[in-house]
Amino acid sequence: MLLFLILILSFLFYGQTLNFYFISDDFYYLSFANFRSIFFPQHFSQHYIPLFLAVLLIIKKNFGLNPFPFHLLTVAVHLVNSVFFYVLAKQLLKGFLPLIAVAVFTFTFHSYETVFWITGLSLSLMLMFSLLTFNIFLYGLKTGKKSLLFLVNLFSIASILSHEYGFSIIIFICLYLLIFTRKKFAKYLYFILPPFLLWLSITVWKLISGITLSSGAVTPYSFLTTVIKTFTYLLLPFPYILDRLHKILIIVLFSLLLIFIYGKSSKPKLRLFLFLWLTFDILLIAATSLPQARYYYFISVPAILLLLSVISSISRKMVILFALLIIFQGLIFLTGQKTYWSKTSMITKNQLKKIRLAYSELPADKKIYLVNFPDSLNGPPWNAYLFRNGLDYAVKQLYSLDPKKLVFVNSGTGKYLRSDPYKKCHELTKLSIQGNRIIFYE
Repeated sequence: MLLFLILILSFLFYGQTLNFYFISDDFYYLSFANFRSIFFPQHFSQHYIPLFLAVLLIIKKNFGLNPFPFHLLTVAVHLVNSVFFYVLAKQLLKGFLPLIAVAVFTFTFHSYETVFWITGLSLSLMLMFSLLTFNIFLYGLKTGKKSLLFLVNLFSIASILSHEYGFSIIIFICLYLLIFTRKKFAKYLYFILPPFLLWLSITVWKLISGITLSSGAVTPYSFLTTVIKTFTYLLLPFPYILDRLHKILIIVLFSLLLIFIYGKSSKPKLRLFLFLWLTFDILLIAATSLPQARYYYFISVPAILLLLSVISSISRKMVILFALLIIFQGLIFLTGQKTYWSKTSMITKNQLKKIRLAYSELPADKKIYLVNFPDSLNGPPWNAYLFRNGLDYAVKQLYSLDPKKLVFVNSGTGKYLRSDPYKKCHELTKLSIQGNRIIFYE
């Protein structure tokens, strides 16, 4: 009953996002026209995410480019993840802790990218299949039903095809076997062989294609920064407080948290397992990318379970108080993000309307100059400037217009502007007089 209430409240809270429009990055992922181009791409991007792209294609074929069903799916997957997370928590934690855990997971601060943003669905789908895989694996281990092997393999493969980070389910299963059933480790290795071979094939394919396995922005400094920030923000999920602290204080907090959590996790098998699970996830992200809220989303699973397990060993009342504080700040933070992402989606919609109007008035041999359109890099610390990437795909898909007529230029300087050709005001005026159309970012 309480789980059902949490799900209802979650839908009411996140349901407002059903009115959101697309964010311009979404249009790239919506541009795939057939399943062959999804599963056998001519050019390989950093991440191989065919199942996510296939889901988008199926929705597009049935509903067109109506954002409502896409946003409905992101909310629905988040609710399903809450249920699967509760089932997992019931198998690992005792008493009232599973309900507290699912409430924290549902409303914690970093959910916005995977729920508000269609592109974030790749990570929430990955988590959904990972949780389902692990729940079935634990049930099969408990009951001795080896017939569940097929489902474990099927859903772990689905997790990897949703996003490559899904291969981490292989590591979780290995860790669990080593810690809880060490004598049977070799016996159960066949559980992970098919998904491991799939992940290995994708990795080799990417290497042959010349695609790096990590973001070009990853450096030793960024690796260390990501580890410190991710660990601290996941175990002390209070962004409004942590964002205001000096870097030195964050490092001190990280050190104290690490000592405290490790001290509480070194002996109990469950906490050791959760600590190693969390550590692997953090190292995976730090080695391949930069901190993103959508990555925190799936890493939060072991973090929440570990945190509640540790605090409950100290005081049951403290668990409730700490969880309420996390949920309270999460709701405030997510409410602010809802406003921001709603405005972001409307900016994308309005800019596309302006571009369409400009096309209708454009002489055949002229161009449309888009001035001061920001990059789609993440802003400090949680805002995402996503007005630019995919605009060419949007123009082509929505209006069947030639995206080659779009030209990005800058008329000034700014932290979030790309290094586009610089045009002074008088140059833009001259281009306008010549019949070109000028659209300033607003």
